[in-house]
Order: sequence, then C-alpha cells, then structure tokens
Amino acid sequence: MKNENHIVRQGDCLFKPVSKIPLDAKEVKNKIVARGEHSNHSHIITGNALVLEKDGIFFIDATDASVEHLLESAWLSGVKEWTKEHDPIKLNPGLYEMVPQRQYNPYEKVIERVRD
Repeated sequence: MKNENHIVRQGDCLFKPVSKIPLDAKEVKNKIVARGEHSNHSHIITGNALVLEKDGIFFIDATDASVEHLLESAWLSGVKEWTKEHDPIKLNPGLYEMVPQRQYNPYEKVIERVRD
C-alpha cells in the first residue's frame, strides 16, 4: 500500500515511508525500535506489524499498527503498560524506516543519537 505522505514522529523517533525493505533485514521479535537512555521506557511497535533491522536501521511493515511509548520490562513480560510520556500514534498501512534524531555534542565533538 502507498503511504507517501504519512510521516510520524514520536519523541526522538521519526517514521518515514519507504518503497521497500532490504531483503536481508532480520526480524525483531520484541518490536522495540528505540530504548530510553536513563529509563525503562521504549518506543515499541504494537499491533499487526513486522519489525525488521539491518545494520542498526529499523524497518516496519505495518498493517494495523501503532508506535507506543511503553515500559519495556512490562512489555517483555507480556504486559502493555503505557508511560504517558508520549501518546500512541497510529501508523497507516505501509512500509516505514525509523530514523532516530541526532544531535551534535560540542564537548565530545561527535554527532550522537538523541535518547528520551
């Protein structure tokens, strides 16, 4: 399905439409696409979706899915516990690449990934 204009941002994660997913991408069974730096909160794809990863880049094949900010330990135990930090966001059916937000650290002189 086409989803050219459906771009979603939740916290430090941007989900942009793509036309295809690399054939050698591997399935991510826990559907976690980003972890909090100092917390147990994670950005997790819920619902009917296939989450894949290749070279540290996450791809989502969404049918009826959302991106949610959940308590990771509860999720891994089979419980969906919302952190209330970010509202759940519905993904239109289609293919996405998750692009993490990055920032320049002038003290370390490096570009690093933002973590919420």
